[in-house]
Amino acid sequence: DTLPHARLTLDYMPAGSGDQVAGNNEGFVVERRFQIIQGEDEPPVVRPVKAGEALELEMGTIVEEHIRVVNPEERHYIAVAAPFAAGFEPMNPNLATAPKAAKPTGTMTLTPDYAQYQDDQVIFYYDTLPKGTYDFFFRLKANVAGSFVHPPAKAEMMYRETVRGRSDGTRIIVKPDRR
Repeated sequence: DTLPHARLTLDYMPAGSGDQVAGNNEGFVVERRFQIIQGEDEPPVVRPVKAGEALELEMGTIVEEHIRVVNPEERHYIAVAAPFAAGFEPMNPNLATAPKAAKPTGTMTLTPDYAQYQDDQVIFYYDTLPKGTYDFFFRLKANVAGSFVHPPAKAEMMYRETVRGRSDGTRIIVKPDRR
């Protein structure tokens, strides 16, 4: 007979608010930037995510997230998670009812084995992630006015959590609709 068991994982933000958290490399390098969509005929405004800074957006603004992960060696069972600010709504391009604007212009370097578009984060899973640099893209829409923490994105080995990396966190300010 086997005894019941439980696994406890503790994941915390360093002292200070999540928008102040600086990137960390413990096996993966993770960078994050915003591409603010202006219109169909205009190029996006590209803005790197930096700890301690804030990005102000109008209500309804669409932002394309670009996460870049550098993996220095082939690894197995990898998760790349990109939590986002509470003022954003995820735009899942895989839904039959998704608007045209939900489709990112960027192309993923390697299609994940599985992806989850949740209410508070997007996660990409790989059984095997070869050595290299990988780009991830997805879109968000600023839907709720307020000031919100945009937590760092992270990459980690699922069964060896000490091998990980994270991007900077930042603050998102969504201005109220003036109508």
